[in-house]
Amino acid sequence: MRILLIELGGYAGTFQYTHNLANALVKRNHEVALATAIDFETKRFPVHYHALEVFDKIKPHPLRIFNLIRYVKKTNPEIIHIQGHLHPTSYLILWKVLKLFCSAHFVYTAQDIEPKKLKRHHPWSLNKLYKTTEHIFVNAHQNETMLLEKFTHVTKKKVTVIPLADLTAFVPKQNSTRPSALPENKKVILFFGNIEPRKGLLPLIQAFPLVKKSISNAFLHIVGKPFTDMTPYKDEIKKLGIDGDLLLEDEYLPMEDLPCVFEKCKIVALPYTQGWNSAVIATAYSHHKPVVVSDIGGFHEVVNQGETGILVPPGDITALADAIIKMLGDETLYNNMIREITSHTKLHSWDEVAKKSEFVYQQVLDKT
Repeated sequence: MRILLIELGGYAGTFQYTHNLANALVKRNHEVALATAIDFETKRFPVHYHALEVFDKIKPHPLRIFNLIRYVKKTNPEIIHIQGHLHPTSYLILWKVLKLFCSAHFVYTAQDIEPKKLKRHHPWSLNKLYKTTEHIFVNAHQNETMLLEKFTHVTKKKVTVIPLADLTAFVPKQNSTRPSALPENKKVILFFGNIEPRKGLLPLIQAFPLVKKSISNAFLHIVGKPFTDMTPYKDEIKKLGIDGDLLLEDEYLPMEDLPCVFEKCKIVALPYTQGWNSAVIATAYSHHKPVVVSDIGGFHEVVNQGETGILVPPGDITALADAIIKMLGDETLYNNMIREITSHTKLHSWDEVAKKSEFVYQQVLDKT
């Protein structure tokens, strides 16, 4: 098949998903192009697809758009697959423009059913987007339920659930030369990902002193780019007196450094108070690390309670601390979890993601 993937950002989770999918589809003998941002973050890693550097946030680049249109006219892709979550109006405009120059079928991955910050025009755009696309991919059954409830014109037949795979799969684990600032002989709890209120970092910080009372060598490692004011977090750390048992790296780390971050931790904590899913779970599993996560969204679909991780009520500081203490304090439980993650997890491979995507593409083409 001739497939054009489109992702506007060129970095972070949605782009990494698209990069992995594009490479996996090429390995399955498809002709794949990815239209994405200028200087996309995986340029220094193996890129098996044809990369088109088109977008630059809100800055217009007419020549680059013209080159994309020229590519579409020349190759006439059979499938145009947009990966999105933030800019539904832009996705619609792109599709309406590109369909003037080719006979492609339009499919869409809803990484988020709605943007986290809804604008006035988004409801109209989302309704139109979900009506126009011929198929919709989501990454959790909970997302499917939300989609069908919020957008009643969408039928179940039009939706396919494909769980998230490890977004960092393309990064060689031995590549990182990053010196570690973590102390030796500590049981490191890793919080990883964009820092925003819904991620539950504040409850984790508040739970940490309770953990320290039982696990004296516990250490908290916080890694992520802030999308909120960090002052309340830093004030709480000082107030609780845990500065010496915590490393805060509030920045977006280079991809090469991520394997080192996950290898150094003992467990990964995702104490979200709101949300649907997280690829951090798949990344933790790929490094054989169990997780403590909030029981929200689709997390229960990829975490086997007591086997690959522990699910806790969102915002419950005591339950969060107890779960971390249980996992770090019980070596038998911890080692059993490692074995379960290694031998039998719900982690998808990118080949499986590509295979399921390919199956849907073929179904869409067969309808014509």
